[in-house]
Amino acid sequence: MSSNTRTSLKQSSERFNHISSSPEDKLDKRLFESDRLVQISSLLHTTLDVTQIIELFAQEIKTYVRFDSISYEFDKQNIKMKLGRNNQYKRSYQLNIDEQILGDITFSRRIDFEKRETKEIESLLKGLVYPLRNALMYQQALHDVHKDPLTGVKNRGAFNETIKREIEIARRHGSSLSMIVLDIDYFKKINDTFGHSVGDCILKKLAICTSQSIRGTDLLFRYGGEEFVVLLPNTDDKGAYRLAQRIRRKIEKSDCDCDGRIIKLTVSAGVACLGEKENAHDLFVKADTALYAAKADGRNIVNIYN
Repeated sequence: MSSNTRTSLKQSSERFNHISSSPEDKLDKRLFESDRLVQISSLLHTTLDVTQIIELFAQEIKTYVRFDSISYEFDKQNIKMKLGRNNQYKRSYQLNIDEQILGDITFSRRIDFEKRETKEIESLLKGLVYPLRNALMYQQALHDVHKDPLTGVKNRGAFNETIKREIEIARRHGSSLSMIVLDIDYFKKINDTFGHSVGDCILKKLAICTSQSIRGTDLLFRYGGEEFVVLLPNTDDKGAYRLAQRIRRKIEKSDCDCDGRIIKLTVSAGVACLGEKENAHDLFVKADTALYAAKADGRNIVNIYN
C-alpha cells in the first residue's frame, strides 16, 4: 500500500467517525472498511513469512489505532514474537478461521483502549487472518517435508541442508563441529523375529531416548533405516564421545515395551570431528567408519574415529 493511499484511508476513517449515521453514510462506511481490509490483506499476501506478516500488519494498522506493542504466539509451531515495549493496558485475541486456531495476538499501550478503538482492532484483524493462515500452512508444509513421519525427528533431507549450514558456521567462527552416528544392534534380527511393528516401536524408542539425552543446541536426524545422526556444534570429539556414551547407557537401561513384548535394546555409535579441510561427506564417512569399528568390536560400544 502506498503512503498516499494510507493517508487517504486515514482521512476517510476520521471523517466517518464524525458524520451522521444515515443509511447512505453507513453504506459508505462499510465500503470504506471493505476496501481497507482488501488493501491490508493484499499487502500481507505478498509474503509467506509469519514474522514479516505480523510486522507489516503492525505497520499498517498504526494508521488507525495507536499502540505501544504487538505480540504474537502460536505454540503449535513454536512461534513467539513481540514488537515494541509492553505496557499496562492490553487487548488480546485468539485468531481462528472455521475452528482452525491461528495463535494469539496482543496489543498493549500506556492508556486504556476506548471502545471505538477496540472495535477498530477487531475489524482490522479480519485483514490478517487469511494471509496468516496461508503462511502458517506453508511453514507447516516445509516442516513436514523435513520430518521423519515415524519418529518425528528431522529426516535425511533436513540433515543434508543442516550440515552444510553448520559447517559454514564452524568455519566462520573457527569452532568445532562433531557428529555421532548411531545404529541399533541386531535390528534386522529383531524385525525378522517380532515383525515390523515392533521394529517401528524400537525406532521410536531410540528417537525418544536420544532426544532426551542431547542438549538444546544438538541436532538429531534419522539418516535412514535404523541409523540416526546427531550433529554437535561447538563440540570436539571428546565432548561428542561423552554424549554418545550417555545416549548408549540410557538406551541400554531402558526396556522397550512394544505390544506387550519387552525388548532389550542396545546401540553402537561412531564419533568424529570435522577436520580443517573436510566437507560434509568426509565427516560422515569418518563417523560411519568409527561406527562399523564399534560393531566389529562387539556392539553396544562407542568408538571415536582415529
